[in-house]
Amino acid sequence: MEKEEIDKIIYSFKELYQDKKSLDKITMNDIVSSSGVSMGKIYSLFESKEDIALHLISKRIEDIFITFDEEVDNTMTLAEKLKTFISLQLEFISDIYPLVKDMTLDIVNPFSKVHDYYSHLRKKYFNFMKDLIIENKKTFFKDILISTLINSFIIFNITIFSFWEKDNSPGKEETLKYIDKGVKNFIVMITLI
Repeated sequence: MEKEEIDKIIYSFKELYQDKKSLDKITMNDIVSSSGVSMGKIYSLFESKEDIALHLISKRIEDIFITFDEEVDNTMTLAEKLKTFISLQLEFISDIYPLVKDMTLDIVNPFSKVHDYYSHLRKKYFNFMKDLIIENKKTFFKDILISTLINSFIIFNITIFSFWEKDNSPGKEETLKYIDKGVKNFIVMITLI
């Protein structure tokens, strides 16, 4: 029963955010009205609307990693794996990307739950990329080189969302070209090490 209520709250929050386009414009009363879950129950499950937003983002990110594990196999090249990972990010996050941007100020606030989650996510992402590179390179890398590569890919990855958001080409063709070129450059960097 509790999972159903959590799902209702998250779904209602997502719909409200897509309608209002701002976290500041959503009230807890809006969430109560939209979800049909009582205020007391919502507060027993979440501390705030920011906590609900963080739960939504967290769920989507976990879905990326789960789906990646399901879709990727050992016959795929590193480039194919990276493109799969990027595609999954666009699939799972593109509709909530404005919310992620809306919460950016909380990321830099060292006392916020969002900051703590972002730090945890960055470590998870970093370890994921490190394992992916090492698994596909089969040689020893110095930690500094791996860090540089991964941070470069993280920056590239972040720019994809900005590019995606502004891309008005049919089928987001310009973004797809950008991804293809970026992945090729990333593979070249790995090969040169």
